[in-house]
Amino acid sequence: MKEFEVKVKKEIEIEKEVDGKKVKEKETVETPVAIAPIKVQKGKGRGSEYLAPKNVSTLTLKDLLAMFSEADLVNKLFRPKFKQFCATISAEAGYEAGKRTASDVKAAKKEGKIIQECGIQDEEKFYDAFSRMFSSLSARGETVAGLSRQQNELLAEFGDLDENAPDFAVRSAAIFREIKKIREALAEKNTESEGDDSEEEGKPEAVAA
Repeated sequence: MKEFEVKVKKEIEIEKEVDGKKVKEKETVETPVAIAPIKVQKGKGRGSEYLAPKNVSTLTLKDLLAMFSEADLVNKLFRPKFKQFCATISAEAGYEAGKRTASDVKAAKKEGKIIQECGIQDEEKFYDAFSRMFSSLSARGETVAGLSRQQNELLAEFGDLDENAPDFAVRSAAIFREIKKIREALAEKNTESEGDDSEEEGKPEAVAA
């Protein structure tokens, strides 16, 4: 992939004075945007490339509004992304509240565990979890899967740090503190899971009538 430039056209409304009166007119402006290949640093696609504005990591809402209209940003970027976010945290909150899907059953079976597909078991816990993630705009729940993803992302972030950077020691220490917290939470989750398994094992088997 190579670097190139895209000229983004946007229609704006400007105020002009005609015969002593202020008149609003529409005008088309053209904004050049430098595009460059960027490597994916986290997740399954790590190492692959995608194209984005060269300064994408420092773009602000003001910059985006200079390129695109507010209506386009809301309808084509923000609203679809926000809907996706709401769907994701609904699923995460459901998992925290005991919901298990067919996919969960299949994944557990691969690990030698037996669980049953079921709906939300604790509604209060579900709404609390959803509220926590919604208010912080964080699509990472406190499930084992969510915590594991956070840990993997932090490890990838540490791997990408520049050892020669002046703030390397501070940033690496901060990342390791976060990783430590997540590992403690994962250990607690695994202990809870083992406790649940032992309780299941201790239950008498149902006898057919």
